Amino acid sequence: GLPICVVYADNSITSDADFCHKLKWEESVEILPGKCFSYPGTVRLVITPPHDVLRAASARIAAFCQRHRK
Repeated sequence: GLPICVVYADNSITSDADFCHKLKWEESVEILPGKCFSYPGTVRLVITPPHDVLRAASARIAAFCQRHRK
């Protein structure tokens, strides 16, 4: 997967790893922090699951981002 930029929308998220951790616990969606691949401030998504799983994960990620935006 390609790195995707993370925008820290509020002060409760402090890093790419923090974003991933909170996303996992709040929405049960696991993604990888870019710092694992020498790209801090980004995340990596796996896009090989079936389309219905990707749609559900995308909706959860969007809900998480909506909650954490200013």
